[in-house]
Amino acid sequence: MRTFTSFFTQRSSHLVAMALSLALGAALAGHWTRDNQLQAQAVRSRMTTGDRQVLSSLETAFVALAEQVEPSVVTVTARSAGPERAERTRPSIPPESIPPSFRDFFRDLPPDFFREMPDDGMAPSTGSGAIVRQNGSAAYVLTNNHVIRGRGRFRVRLIDRTDYPAELVGYDEKADLAVLKFTPTRPLREGSVATLGDSDRVRVGQFVAAIGSPLGYESTFTVGVVSAKGRELRGLGTSSYSDLIQTDASINRGNSGGPLVNIDGEVIGINVAIASAPGAMGNIGIGFAIPSNTARSVVEQLIASGKVVRGYFGVGTLHREMEPELKEHFGVSSGALIESVSPDGPAARAGLQPGDVVVRFANKPVDTFTDLENLVAQVPPGSTVPVIVMREGKQVSLRVTVVERPSEEALRGRLTPNTERSKPSEPEKVTNSKFGLSLGTSENRVVVAGVAPGSGAQEEMIESGDVLVSVGRTAVRNVEHAHELLTAAEKQGYAVLRLETRFGTRYVVLRG
Repeated sequence: MRTFTSFFTQRSSHLVAMALSLALGAALAGHWTRDNQLQAQAVRSRMTTGDRQVLSSLETAFVALAEQVEPSVVTVTARSAGPERAERTRPSIPPESIPPSFRDFFRDLPPDFFREMPDDGMAPSTGSGAIVRQNGSAAYVLTNNHVIRGRGRFRVRLIDRTDYPAELVGYDEKADLAVLKFTPTRPLREGSVATLGDSDRVRVGQFVAAIGSPLGYESTFTVGVVSAKGRELRGLGTSSYSDLIQTDASINRGNSGGPLVNIDGEVIGINVAIASAPGAMGNIGIGFAIPSNTARSVVEQLIASGKVVRGYFGVGTLHREMEPELKEHFGVSSGALIESVSPDGPAARAGLQPGDVVVRFANKPVDTFTDLENLVAQVPPGSTVPVIVMREGKQVSLRVTVVERPSEEALRGRLTPNTERSKPSEPEKVTNSKFGLSLGTSENRVVVAGVAPGSGAQEEMIESGDVLVSVGRTAVRNVEHAHELLTAAEKQGYAVLRLETRFGTRYVVLRG
């Protein structure tokens, strides 16, 4: 009994303690709940009826936008056509062709990253697309060329999960766009054909939405704003993007080819790329889309003839827009600096030279190299047009006959660098610590013998073996003369160099 009584008494004590704890907890919980309710009421009191109506209207608008646009968006899957495949390669990337603002993204990559890499096309490629036209029973899908490139079997999946085989109508490697065609077995849902808007009317700050299949998650709808316009992505061989729309709407792998739409549901861009921090693979709020006006022209030509025809001039540059120092150096307020001229190309036959600045083409002003590219592309092949260049401070008038632009593969073949590098035959001579250059002599030419770590010369990716042709407007005679010219340039805080590199002529602005 005693044992039992003792046990019961001890257990009773525990039960009483537990009851008191529960009662205290309930009281505290009630107190906390009342506090939370009071805080919520305080927040609600600060949010006016008008505020709630604005947010509710915004929410309703985004829901309606998603419902309007999603039926036109498809998932694109591309697979190899079979065992007979032509081996493809990732184009080599000249390191100096990477814009300075993007070079930090590549610093930690292995040395062989810039080599050509084989790609056998075995892995399926998945992306997004938008139905942009329906002719009779056929529906046409706009997507990115890099989604379908090198593959031969294609399928598209609609929002209702129906899946159809598709065929390639045509592709445009330069614009990174392609058109697929499929034949639905039943009528498409209302709103399944997207409307291409006017990308020229896009404004920074306006709401946009991205729709696609990031990482395979179909019909994903994300919202953001237009962060910037006119962005340029360069450096991948001849593959390049100009006049891109930048957005912070979340875009990831699999969004490629999907639409970027405005609040009216009009497609203003085709999502194509993202910028990621070193070591990261996903979205960091910097995405890019090809403008719809560019896409419209490509779609019309691909559906009509299966290919895109552009004019070709045969010039190149690393300066998409001339820096103020270069404008002062060449004595122009705007224009397109020519650094390379293709041998036997239209520009070479017309008499253009490296160092010319094109200020007018086909009777239209040229402000940047992108302007020049766009004007050339619009000229029908075979046409002869006037060109005005600034050369050594004088205006020179020329006439050029534009030809059809070669394939991107053919153009890549012309980028083969000269592997023979000039090596100084004399001991290295440090000529200028401010600009970070060490120079030497090779075959009576002044060549770069070394580049100081962290210097402007390294930032501009000047390499040992590059030939220094001139500093400012003065041709260098020898190492001592180059030293004098660089020292004099220190007073103005920068030096404009003309170099002959593995890839041809370069103009470089070195800032002290």
